[in-house]
Amino acid sequence: ENVRVAGHTVNLKGDLEKLRDEMGRIYLESKLTPPSTRALLEGFADREVQAESVLKVMLNEETLIKVSEDMCFHKDILGSLREDYRKLLLKDGKSTPASFKDMTGLSRKFIIPLMEYFDSTKLTIRVEDHRVLRERKEK
Repeated sequence: ENVRVAGHTVNLKGDLEKLRDEMGRIYLESKLTPPSTRALLEGFADREVQAESVLKVMLNEETLIKVSEDMCFHKDILGSLREDYRKLLLKDGKSTPASFKDMTGLSRKFIIPLMEYFDSTKLTIRVEDHRVLRERKEK
C-alpha cells in the first residue's frame, strides 16, 4: 500500500515530463474511449520502461484512474462522467447498462467496467439488474 502526502506530485524532468504530458493528452483527447493500458504502452515501445514508470506515477498521483485491469481514464473525464451519471440517477431513479449506453454512446466494453467502478467507489449499488445511487439506498 502506498502512503502519499496530500497535494504531492512527483517532479519529472526532461523527457519523462514530456512523456507524462503526452500520455495525459492521449487520455484527455480519447475522452470516454481510452486506449487499453497495453495499447498505450505498445505505442511507446521505444520507451516502454519509461512509459511504464510514468504510468505508475500518473496512477499514484491519481491523474489517471484505473477502472479495470487494463483500462484507465483521465481524472477530469471520469469526474465529469461521474457527475453526469449521478444526475441521470437522480432524474430516473435507476440505471441499466442500456440507459448508461444511451447517456454515453459507449459499447459494453466500456459500460460494464465503468458501472462496476462506480459500484466500487460507492456512487452506486447494484440492485438486481440495475443500479441506484448508494446515498438514496442508504436513506
